[in-house]
Amino acid sequence: MIYKFYALAGLSLEIIAVRILYLSLGTAPKLAVFFIVHALASYLASVALWRELPGNFQSPRKQTIMFFTTFSCFIPVLGIIGIALSSLFCVHFYKENKEFDIHSITTPPYMSEARVYLSQFGEGGARARLVNAGSPKRQKMTALLAMEAVSGRSSNEVLRIAMQDNDDEVRLLAFGMLDSRENVLNSRIHELMRSLDDPKKEVAEIAEIHRNLAMLFWELVYQELARDSLVEYATEKALHHALKTAEILPDDSGNQVLIGRILMHRKEYNAARHAFWRAKDLGIPVSRVIPYLAEIAYLECDYGTVRDLLASDTSFFSIPVLAQVAAFWGDAS
Repeated sequence: MIYKFYALAGLSLEIIAVRILYLSLGTAPKLAVFFIVHALASYLASVALWRELPGNFQSPRKQTIMFFTTFSCFIPVLGIIGIALSSLFCVHFYKENKEFDIHSITTPPYMSEARVYLSQFGEGGARARLVNAGSPKRQKMTALLAMEAVSGRSSNEVLRIAMQDNDDEVRLLAFGMLDSRENVLNSRIHELMRSLDDPKKEVAEIAEIHRNLAMLFWELVYQELARDSLVEYATEKALHHALKTAEILPDDSGNQVLIGRILMHRKEYNAARHAFWRAKDLGIPVSRVIPYLAEIAYLECDYGTVRDLLASDTSFFSIPVLAQVAAFWGDAS
């Protein structure tokens, strides 16, 4: 409320400045005193008006106050009255919108049986708010926290978008979340590597350790948690442990699929194709193998094979991820 008194003081000083003009003094002293009192009145009223402006109009502070002060100085009486009345108007009539944190809400009667927490943002909503530079920081932070419960490659992409944000807190939160995910995988890898050196392990246990290591290293690559030069290292380690698993368990169809995916990433398409066919021969469902074989054919520009592979199993039309792809290549025939 002190700024309200600034406005009243500025208005009072302006009245005094006008009264000075009617004093029986010399012209030069009278004008000098008038301009000093008038300038002080203009400054006080300008500070009062600046304080009552909406938050997004208050910056930069010095330039804004100097603008109002200069305006009132060059328009004696009317300028200071306008500024003083404006500040008083803002105090009494302007109400800035305030946001309140909602800590709890009563569940409606028809939702009394619901026990599942629904995130405020999905991946699409979080991505939209993080890409938009004009989104409030609170919304960005809420979107990031919603991503904490979402795992997978696409959510990591959302976190990397947030790491490019202009706000330091948003960038640090995104970096911390992404680093935490990487540390969880690395910690598990170190534990398994230590247990692999245990001479008391049986062959079946060793095979299981190699399988888990291959999957963890592949997760680092697939989820793009390993970057730059670490990608090649993680890919080689994933392939190494997958091949070790295949030596002990040659009939493991799931491991053959993993080998095929790693080889695809390394662009060794012939070897990857062989691994996928091997997995199919070992009994893996065809719906898990044919899409990878079709992708290899597409990368090799063998579009006829892509069409034939996708047409070989009608179950693709019932799989949401593949339905539109299969329909497209079916129409192309």
